[in-house]
Amino acid sequence: MSALIVVSLLITVAVAATLIWGWRDGWLTPRGLVGHDAPGIPAPSRRTHNYAAVAEVMKFAAVRRRIGYRAANEIMRALADRIAADPRMEIGRVGRTSIEFFYRADDPADAMATMQALRGALQQAVTVDAMPFAPEIAIGSNRIAAGETGDELFEISALAVEDAQRKAERISFARAGEFGATAASARMLPDLIEAIHEDRLELHYMPKLSLADETVTAAEALCRWTHPRHGNVPPMTFVGLAEETGLIDELTIWTLDRAIADQHRLLEQDLVLPIDVNLSGRLVSDAAFCDLVIARIGDASGKIGLEITETAVIEDTDAALTNLRRIADAGIHLAIDDFGSGLSSLSYLRDLPAHELKIDQAFVRSLTTSHRDPLLVRSAIEIARALEMEVTAEGVEDELALSLLTIMRCDHVQGYHISQPLPLPQLVEYLKSGSKPVKNELTELQNRLGTRPVAN
Repeated sequence: MSALIVVSLLITVAVAATLIWGWRDGWLTPRGLVGHDAPGIPAPSRRTHNYAAVAEVMKFAAVRRRIGYRAANEIMRALADRIAADPRMEIGRVGRTSIEFFYRADDPADAMATMQALRGALQQAVTVDAMPFAPEIAIGSNRIAAGETGDELFEISALAVEDAQRKAERISFARAGEFGATAASARMLPDLIEAIHEDRLELHYMPKLSLADETVTAAEALCRWTHPRHGNVPPMTFVGLAEETGLIDELTIWTLDRAIADQHRLLEQDLVLPIDVNLSGRLVSDAAFCDLVIARIGDASGKIGLEITETAVIEDTDAALTNLRRIADAGIHLAIDDFGSGLSSLSYLRDLPAHELKIDQAFVRSLTTSHRDPLLVRSAIEIARALEMEVTAEGVEDELALSLLTIMRCDHVQGYHISQPLPLPQLVEYLKSGSKPVKNELTELQNRLGTRPVAN
């Protein structure tokens, strides 16, 4: 009996050791690998592959719940075996819904042809327990560059898979730097967290000019980050990273608190200036967060407004509208930003408790070169007037656009022709100098619109 116990213990230890080492080496990981023990990129001495790829079984997570763990893993093994059957390919890791692998191709055209053929093979039905399953496959791939590790390669391929799922052919190749920059930005997350907590971000302010009297009536707060190693990080990169990782609430509160503090500094110099802060659409439906924002703004020394992008608001209409009404009822100025970039219906705009409509800069920048965009901008201004909203045109970069918007009776403008975004000290100088853009004659634009005065 004691001998049997000893043998049993030895077997248990051996199994546990196998699981531990397997987890460490990458063939059994938190991603749910199911048995192919290829721990990353093959050693350089024997690697002949020049592409990495990820094949994703679309919507397979729901299927796994229906058919069970064992059957789902059998399907993934069968798909991995189909890939491994091609001598040009080598399996990397097999996950719960995806398979990582390497392959060789002569050139990009050959790589595409190879992935098209592979996708066709993978989409053939797999039979498990006498039940056929026809998988829908998306493939993301990228060429292997010197010095890249397996994790880096598959991270880029996984991002390409997301792109592939939006394409009809369900195949996407990462162009040089296209997804690598996204993957690199994700590795900056700890630095961004530290920058928020250690107050290492900055706010720059984009002045908003009234066309009625050419005075600055407000400024939009724009967050800026200078990374200690990478230098200036584009706002689209780090704000997008914050939204994707759930850090956007902390970033928004930091921005709001700094804007309130900066506004108080302006008031100390007898400069009264409303400041608008961007509110992410991912937070608009969060009632608790909106309560926090309302309380913060309620303690401000001056007027703090909020800007919400048109597309973001539409993501969760009911919750967003409820919270926006609460914000408006608290006396907070609300602006719908980037109008024209989404698909708002007139009834939806009618129900928004917004005070201002900001026309997306994509339409404003082509005002003087397009025949259609002036009509669209003018229509947007008329819609805003009908809904009793003020109108701001973003992206004004030349005097012709400024003059045209004046003729259209736009209320406010923003853009580099007025001023670039300014740090607080430069904003103070700008406000004290009374800077105004200089207008030229409007005859050319009046002729174009048919609004030139008729001589008596």
